[in-house]
Parts: sequence; structure tokens; C-alpha cells
Amino acid sequence: MRLYWANNWSDKKCPTCKCLFRTTKGRNKTYCSRICAVKSLEVRVKISENQKGKLMSKESKLKMSVSAKLKHKKGIGGGFKFGNKHWNWSGGISTLRHRIHNCSRYREWRKNGFKRDRYTCVLCGQVGSMLHFDHHPKSFNQIIKDNKIKTLKQAISCEKFWDLNNGRTLCIICHRKTDNYGNKIKKL
Repeated sequence: MRLYWANNWSDKKCPTCKCLFRTTKGRNKTYCSRICAVKSLEVRVKISENQKGKLMSKESKLKMSVSAKLKHKKGIGGGFKFGNKHWNWSGGISTLRHRIHNCSRYREWRKNGFKRDRYTCVLCGQVGSMLHFDHHPKSFNQIIKDNKIKTLKQAISCEKFWDLNNGRTLCIICHRKTDNYGNKIKKL
């Protein structure tokens, strides 16, 4: 009696150790063992390390640059898309709050506030993790309304925004309990 799988074997040569090994025809096996596969990976890493720092000709650099630009124009290769080609583009509008929170002056104001309070929540005393720097006693929205701020330039020039005495460090739990967190409206 002949076994049905007897003709399913094929001999292959391991690219790492050059030995012959037997595998089934349907299986896409390249190496004779995992050790050889790892050795091959090591070889590839060594080759790539050896190539680092080597100078490329101007011609090669130009070809790579042109190719990348063409791929970007055609949208090939999954490169990062920005502007009106990005999937989340909304016509170039960002909220004033978003622009203020992303400006360097705001980041500096927060950093100085955290340093002043020694990275500690002023309400519960928690140190370090998940801290917010809150506008208090005058809220962010109240400063915008009182000073009639419409643009980022006006916000940057408004000194009341950047007053450290109108800010406090809070952990996220204490900040959620405040009246002006998120969309809550201060009730009188």
C-alpha cells in the first residue's frame, strides 16, 4: 500500500548553511531550521549596519528624490497626506481654543505653572501623573468673552491669559470635579 503523501516531498537548499533539507511541496519553507533563519536575519542586519554612513552619489539621491515626489503627487505608497488631501480636512478651520492650546506661549505657560506648583495637584496633593493646568479663578472661556478675543494674535497679546496667578495644577480626577471642566456650565 502506497501512502498518499509520499510524493509530496521536495528537497531544498538552505540559503544560510547550504545543507539540503526535505519539506512538503505546499509549504513555503526557506530555511532548514529556526537557527538558520535567525542567522540569516543577523546577516541582513550586519549588511544594513555596514551600509550606514556610506555616501551616495548625487545621481542616486536625485533619482530617489524624484521617485518620492512622484509617489507623493500620485498618492502612492501610503505617505502622509496633509492639507486638503488629508482624510480629516474640514476646509482649514480650527477652533480658537485648539489654536491657543497648540501655541508655544500656552505650552510655556503650562510648564511654568507646573514648575511653580512642583508638579503636584493643589487640591489632593497627587504628584506627577496626568496633570492639567487649569485657568482659575477666571476660566478660559470667561477671559475670551471679557476681552472679546477673536484671533490667536489677540490671545497671545492678552496678558490675562498668561497670568500664572490665574492658573492652578490639578490631577485629572480633581479637574473633572470642577465647575468649568469640559462642557459643564458654572451654575450660580
